Amino acid sequence: MYMKMVLIGLTVFDVGGRVCVCACVCVQVVGCDWGIESAAREDQCGVCHGDGTTCTTVKQNFDKQVGIGYVEATVIPTGARNIRVEEVAEANNYLAIRNDQGRYYLNGHWYIQWSGDYEAAGTVIHYRRDGNKESFNSPGPLREPLHVMVSALLRL
Repeated sequence: MYMKMVLIGLTVFDVGGRVCVCACVCVQVVGCDWGIESAAREDQCGVCHGDGTTCTTVKQNFDKQVGIGYVEATVIPTGARNIRVEEVAEANNYLAIRNDQGRYYLNGHWYIQWSGDYEAAGTVIHYRRDGNKESFNSPGPLREPLHVMVSALLRL
């Protein structure tokens, strides 16, 4: 189901000198093609009536040795969906997320946040920290690019 649309019908009529209003409220399912009661659905790429063939999977490894501070690992572009970033092993650093203007949504300015859901770039980021291993995922789509940073306390 893409969304529900509420249709309101109003009829105004005169009954013996009194104005009466008859209102009808109906809730209808609307597909991604905006057709009422349509079966049209978005695929995992966000394409209406799509079959998933237009998706591009990006897989990167960040294994650079860094000093102390925040280091950019990658940039996730606007429009990205089905996002998953995870550490493959425990490490003495923290993942952080910021936008192009430098605003941190997660683990910024040396403030380390708890596991949970955080709003960023028009979507929700599901952040999980288990010991020294972290991951985050999001359904997207992103409304702005997100910079994935590594806050290195020690050499990796």
